[in-house]
Amino acid sequence: MPAVNGGALAKAHKRGFNFAMPTLEQIENQVKQLTKTEEQALRDWLENMLEDELQMSDEFKAKIERGEQDIREGRVRTRKP
Repeated sequence: MPAVNGGALAKAHKRGFNFAMPTLEQIENQVKQLTKTEEQALRDWLENMLEDELQMSDEFKAKIERGEQDIREGRVRTRKP
């Protein structure tokens, strides 16, 4: 397990958290038990993993191009906070 955010994920693993659970429900239940520091470490790890998967693949480039085309053609919506 990579040392992320001071090893918070590794510490959680040592306390008995198993992030390779067979079902999503089990993972969700264990994530709810994480400390705020461990939650942030998990979030950072997930964001990095997902970003790595999207790094400029042909599919990702096509999505960017479609988004830019939508903007040029006025197919946008404004979200107000």
